[in-house]
Amino acid sequence: MSPPPSPAVRENIERQLPPLLRRGEHLLLSFEEFPEQPALLIELHQALDELQLLLAPLGNTYLDAISMQLSELLSALQQERIRYDQMQIDIGLLALDDVQRIVDQSLGHAQHRDLNENRLQQIASSLAAVSRAEPDQLRNSMYAALLVLDPHTRIDEIELARPPADPHATNRALHRHSVDDTLQHFAVENSADLQFLRGLIEPMEQRSRYWYGRSSRLLRLCLAMNRQGGSPVDPTQLTAAVLVHDISMAFLPVDVLHKKERLNLDEKKMMQGHARSAYELLHRMRDWEPAAKMVLQHHERADGSGYPLGLREPEICDGAKIIAIADTFDARTHERAYRDLQRRPLVRAILEINRESGIQFSPTWVRCFNQIAPK
Repeated sequence: MSPPPSPAVRENIERQLPPLLRRGEHLLLSFEEFPEQPALLIELHQALDELQLLLAPLGNTYLDAISMQLSELLSALQQERIRYDQMQIDIGLLALDDVQRIVDQSLGHAQHRDLNENRLQQIASSLAAVSRAEPDQLRNSMYAALLVLDPHTRIDEIELARPPADPHATNRALHRHSVDDTLQHFAVENSADLQFLRGLIEPMEQRSRYWYGRSSRLLRLCLAMNRQGGSPVDPTQLTAAVLVHDISMAFLPVDVLHKKERLNLDEKKMMQGHARSAYELLHRMRDWEPAAKMVLQHHERADGSGYPLGLREPEICDGAKIIAIADTFDARTHERAYRDLQRRPLVRAILEINRESGIQFSPTWVRCFNQIAPK
């Protein structure tokens, strides 16, 4: 066992580690958006070198091994020994999370029962397996690494062997609660208006491969957050808002909906117009003005940089704040990061929500989300 670090070493690590890890996360997310820019890999290498130097005085062999294997993974990408895949970003982000946790444990700030010697060995070994994988084994190696880094990632053995033939197959497996189940669970009356709105949503969910089962997932999370927060939002109004807040997206060109590159100005305007269009639909229906307001405001941000009105947190209604968090969480766990599995590790998604507390999201509702978020 290594001797405890000196006060000077401890102070240096505690001061320099958080910004260095944030830099690593920022570079990984930038590379996810712009994988064609090799300069980002060079910067990542430099950040990892700095990380290894900073943590060397701790004498923790597992920290050294994880940092070294992340560097090996970057080298394999630079030398094109392995092909780039967005799951590698998740692997890197989760590994950096574990670095923070190992350091916290080493400095006596926290004890993590799951960070035992066996799991730490598995983390290092799984990262090594990804960087050394043959092309036909890369997918399996990445899935195996994700299972080690985030045990909550649900991947069945069939997915390990091959991607599903049906692009909706995994979403169906995760689609555990129907809208009817959710309405019954939260005692929301299934009125004629709600039935009408549900009827509009069903064909919309067939429009994009990412949307299957989305309404029921969002509805359950939004209603659960509202209940956790003391039900300040009328559940029936919140239900209507959740069902139709993105309905205008169904009328956008599919190539815009699925575009991987940055949207141009016209496409961005098209995309941002969906909140007001959905608002107009509910605004014209009797008795649904509170829901219409939630729909109009669900892309506003706590710091005032959202749209369409540029409202700040005190001006945004609670229903819109709830939908904004649920919408982002569902996007992180069911959209692009996994081309076949269609979900990002839950731990990573929850951390991303928390990182935007006070910036994009209401801190009050982020706390409610944390109390009921799927684990």
